[in-house]
Amino acid sequence: MPIQARNKNSSKAKISLDVHHLKAEKARECMKNDITEAQLPSSDHTVISMDLEQVLFVPSLTHSDMFYMS
Repeated sequence: MPIQARNKNSSKAKISLDVHHLKAEKARECMKNDITEAQLPSSDHTVISMDLEQVLFVPSLTHSDMFYMS
């Protein structure tokens, strides 16, 4: 691959990485602001967190079912 093509690909990758880092930094900043705002006494924000791991449907088989299916 020619040097110019490598440099062009490298610069595109660097720009893409820089954009990604800027978006991530902005998201972290928004999250931090939301957390700070939610902790204020006059806040109208409500956060609800649920653990749905126990609700996920996963088929279960007994040992005899597995034996006869194979």
